[in-house]
Amino acid sequence: MIYEDQARLRVWLSDRLDRSFTDAARFLGSMVDGDIIGAVAYDDWTGLACTVHMAGDHPGWAGSELMYYGLYYPFIECGCETLLAETTDPIVLELDKRIGFKVDFVRDNVRPEGPVYYMSLAKADCRWLRRGLHGRKEAKATQGA
Repeated sequence: MIYEDQARLRVWLSDRLDRSFTDAARFLGSMVDGDIIGAVAYDDWTGLACTVHMAGDHPGWAGSELMYYGLYYPFIECGCETLLAETTDPIVLELDKRIGFKVDFVRDNVRPEGPVYYMSLAKADCRWLRRGLHGRKEAKATQGA
């Protein structure tokens, strides 16, 4: 997990998503052998929500550590109540749904790539925070303690 090198994460994710981020954007990333293999950006902060952008170069980039801290950071550390995301990519749409995002609405004729899916994930619905860092087993084991 990498957080300290915001400039490196910004460039890495900007290159992969072909977009820029505001000065307020914050980043988390996954690394293997010193190389970034995936990153998440949080931008467009409103006080109650932010927009999430993510990309990965490796099959294991979105592991449980990045998923947990990737949701812990905006929800717990920053106090967000809702995360927002959008995509035109069906593979990204399925990943977002597995994370817990719900499609709020779909717009046609916005981008040439196809319909845009606008999604949100409410803090109250975030199963990753309920599970803890090490998943269901840890959460179940601590319930009886």
